[in-house]
Amino acid sequence: MKSNFYRADQSLNVNLDHVSSISFDEKNSRIIFNLDYSVQLDIIDNNRHYKKTISDYIYWNTNDFIESADNLISYLSAPEFKFFINKPSDNKAYPTIINLNKVSSIKFDRERLRIIFNMANSISFKDKNDNYKLTGEFIYCDFDDSDSYDKAVSSLK
Repeated sequence: MKSNFYRADQSLNVNLDHVSSISFDEKNSRIIFNLDYSVQLDIIDNNRHYKKTISDYIYWNTNDFIESADNLISYLSAPEFKFFINKPSDNKAYPTIINLNKVSSIKFDRERLRIIFNMANSISFKDKNDNYKLTGEFIYCDFDDSDSYDKAVSSLK
């Protein structure tokens, strides 16, 4: 089986087969690859010890954020990939990128112009009693108008 590595730069190759989503932090010139498995962190807070479950991730601290982000988005737009790329309508922010092979379910909320992706990996959350429990990771994509929402929905059906 061939691995699907993306060469981010001289020091980082990322196996896209294990990437569940990608986000962009322009302020810090960073691209974040969220992975399709979870890790547990030991947390000590107010003398209370607990384990918190998060998606593992890789930071790519870029030298040229705009070029790096644009190249990655262009690369993942190729038809052989199954990535949903939610481009914001204002063209000022960077998109949310979701690997559709890592999605358990998709919920369409037309009233809120929102698509909710339930990812296959687990994370923890704090319930109303301050106890940590496991759930699937959720990614919310909100849309500014019904046209962009409808286009996104049709691309997913």
